Amino acid sequence: MEPTPDIQSEKQPKPVCPNCGEKMSRKGQFCSSCGQKRFDGRIRMRDLLSKFLHNITHLDGKFVRMAWQLLIPGKVTVSYFQGKIKRYPHPVQFFFVVMFFFLFLLNKTFDSGKGQVSSRSGANIHIKMDEKQEDNDESSRADAGDFFKTLERQALVREFQASYANLPPELRTPAVHAAFDSSASRLSSNYRLLLRDIQEELDSAGEKSIRADLLLDTIPIGLVNKEYRFAINDLLRLSPDDLLDAYGIHAWQERVMVKQGIKSIKEPKGLLHAYLGSLTWTILALVALMSVFLALFYRRQRRYYVEHFIFLLHQHSGAFLLITLALLCNLWIDMAWVWLLVFGWIVLSLLIAMKNFYGENWFKTVLKWTTYCLLYVLNFGGLFFIGMLIVFFIF
Repeated sequence: MEPTPDIQSEKQPKPVCPNCGEKMSRKGQFCSSCGQKRFDGRIRMRDLLSKFLHNITHLDGKFVRMAWQLLIPGKVTVSYFQGKIKRYPHPVQFFFVVMFFFLFLLNKTFDSGKGQVSSRSGANIHIKMDEKQEDNDESSRADAGDFFKTLERQALVREFQASYANLPPELRTPAVHAAFDSSASRLSSNYRLLLRDIQEELDSAGEKSIRADLLLDTIPIGLVNKEYRFAINDLLRLSPDDLLDAYGIHAWQERVMVKQGIKSIKEPKGLLHAYLGSLTWTILALVALMSVFLALFYRRQRRYYVEHFIFLLHQHSGAFLLITLALLCNLWIDMAWVWLLVFGWIVLSLLIAMKNFYGENWFKTVLKWTTYCLLYVLNFGGLFFIGMLIVFFIF
């Protein structure tokens, strides 16, 4: 008597899931442990595309839902801890996605000229927002981010002008001299604009006796208790180590700081982008720290630390999402007056979210919100300063 197909199948070993290694049912199409579909070693293009489209639309739906609900103070966090977890993306994942777009647009804002980086003195970095362009030259205002390149080009122009004297007498004609002057003038256009800007700043500060061209012969780099001034020509021709030896700087702490100062002068925009890149980790550390204060404020509610952490993570995600949308609009239209509304709503929404999530009366909520805001400003300043120091030394 021949065994039936059912008896034969029972004698066969159960298939093993290639993903997690657990045994699957003989007739089931999905693994009961990890949920992966039975795999026979072949993938059809139709299956690959359908899986891709499903993941994209499913993920986008979660992100869109969370994005607009974050504009309602406390709604996402309240829903999240009511058990509606699957309808939202992971809080940390969403935070990093928002910060990615925020930093991308912030860098675009600076690169587009609406935010300009200036290091004219060589010692400080200033940020100017929405500065109007007043000239019609090929470079209507000396690009602040190319401060050192402008000085470097000017040194080459001086060498170019000096080379006229080394020409044979028969070539030193008025026409050649005019050609040299014309070329040097065009190459010095950014330098002249830089001199004009610095002279205007000196005049407005009541220091009309100081000449901008003499001021640019050297660049200062200030340390904690002293300042070094380096000649432009020395910065151009000497390596950092040779420069430090030439100026008698031997203490390793001062050598490190001066080296980084020189690098920040030569690449101010690169340093700024490095600062902005560290902002995500600064904010994440700030969220972790401020969650401790919220845990102390609401210790009687006996909440887990992670509840306060997720609450603040949602608040910061919503805040930076709003700022990102404002930055996006600011690329095309002037939104100077809207920024007050944006940051005003961010601060006010925190108060409403604390009321909705923690459920205390308004008097206690306002008191804790005020204390929180003061601590937030202090801790943000401290962490941002530490982050800047770390970036400065590893830049």
